[in-house]
Amino acid sequence: MLLTNLKTLARWINQRGAADHRVPKVVFTSYFDPFPTGSTSCPDTALLAPTQVSYLSSLLQQLNGDIVRTITGLHLANVAVVDLSSAFDGHRWCSSDPWDYGLSIISLSNPFSLLSQAPFHPTPRGQQQIASRVTPVVNRLFASG
Repeated sequence: MLLTNLKTLARWINQRGAADHRVPKVVFTSYFDPFPTGSTSCPDTALLAPTQVSYLSSLLQQLNGDIVRTITGLHLANVAVVDLSSAFDGHRWCSSDPWDYGLSIISLSNPFSLLSQAPFHPTPRGQQQIASRVTPVVNRLFASG
């Protein structure tokens, strides 16, 4: 369903733009991968078993592949996709400098509470990394007319 909706959304944007004689440039992104590799454990994964982390990572990889294949498969000149799946390599959870807030941000006073403030959101450095990958694609789209 998601992939069908992505295709539909991109086509609707094109159709509405064409009807207005102003087809916009559109950039989709996949998701960055915050999960540590292997069986590394730290406060950001404390509420998850290693098998759960591995499973979630495999689902994310599958989703990202589907997003990239779907958007590139549209062959629309004004639509691009940026694959962020490896954007945080070396800076995932459990590294010395993670670029994504993990589950440890939930609550220092009650680390087992699921009342989250912002897990799974990039840190300022993570946001810069995402921008560094998106900006060249946006520039390329606008340079191509």
